[in-house]
Amino acid sequence: LKSAPEVLQKAWSPLKLKLNFPLKYTRGLVADTKIPKNQIIASTEDCIPGNKLLHSDELKAHFAKDVLEYAATLHPESPNMLERLKLAFQISSILRNKGSRLNDYCESLPTSNLPFPFYWNKPGCSFSVYMQNLLAREINAIKDCYEKIYDLEKKALASMSFEEFYWTHTMVFNRSLELSEGLYIVPFMDSVSHSFEPNCEILKEKDTFLLKSTQEIPEDQELFRDYGKLDNYQFAMRYGFVPENNPYDRFYAFPESFEEWNKCINFAKLHQKEPITELENPNNYSYNSLKKELFKKWNCSDLQRAVLPKDPPASDLEVAYRIFFLQMDDLKELGKTSVDQAFEVDFTREVAVKNERRMKTLILKLVDFHIRCQPEEMEGQSELGKKLERTERKILFTYLE
Repeated sequence: LKSAPEVLQKAWSPLKLKLNFPLKYTRGLVADTKIPKNQIIASTEDCIPGNKLLHSDELKAHFAKDVLEYAATLHPESPNMLERLKLAFQISSILRNKGSRLNDYCESLPTSNLPFPFYWNKPGCSFSVYMQNLLAREINAIKDCYEKIYDLEKKALASMSFEEFYWTHTMVFNRSLELSEGLYIVPFMDSVSHSFEPNCEILKEKDTFLLKSTQEIPEDQELFRDYGKLDNYQFAMRYGFVPENNPYDRFYAFPESFEEWNKCINFAKLHQKEPITELENPNNYSYNSLKKELFKKWNCSDLQRAVLPKDPPASDLEVAYRIFFLQMDDLKELGKTSVDQAFEVDFTREVAVKNERRMKTLILKLVDFHIRCQPEEMEGQSELGKKLERTERKILFTYLE
């Protein structure tokens, strides 16, 4: 392994790491010779697992296990929260154990000038309600977990301050790999850069992690893996960068943040409360509780948010919106006599076309509102924030066209 910075050489040298092809390090890991397709480039057993407390002494692990499990149950909406808590706890434990083979690796993790929105002093996006909500949700979840763990068992935190707890979670977001068995931090392999056209992948076979080529990699070409189907906000939150031409990017609209919301739904004839007042309603749903039931049924984070991908699929959110915008006549046409039966609507019927037109009218109005709310001078305080805003504006204009 040639030309790696001294801090990485120190971090990687204690690892049980096997390289089957020579590599060098520039901006990332680069092939120093041609690597054929379907070859194991590197392998290691060293990892920090999210499914168990491997890197902690038995006493602290005993204190921590139940407390972390309880704290994770408080935030079921946060994906992989228990595994993230276990990873963060182990990073802290390793930093306190100079004898750990992974101590130098954890010491090498960045602690200053971090490019993540978590550490922006000013809002990175001046107008982005979605970014503000995303940050607030994650920060509140992390803070709440810390307070609950501290209240229940101080020993479990190993004298960890909230600032350190917060930083370890940021590193977990940034460094963890999501494999079929769960979350892992795998030193060395976490240095492989991202591309939507990857040339390698990371696999796990028993206790060994494998870096495998998925196509022939010429000499001097960088190694890339695919970080996943993330939108630009998720890339910014987790990795501190926004990829070019992200096919999975989305624009998030919050319709009720606009004064024109009621004008819009009235114009589109979508302001419909009749299904609640005129149909049978055995569960006594209020208008708001019906929306909550819809979002639980269709796994949407908020029915008052319209999601606009570049190429919108027939998503669960789309289906939920169509149900929400059903007219009284539509339900009667489908032979539905109960609000509960709206969940069984078959949208392959003709009524789907009518609702799709209504929904698209609403979405186009929202796009127009957002464009008018995005003057050039409202760009964010950071380069990453500016890039997020420029990308959103580009998607909006594409959608409006």
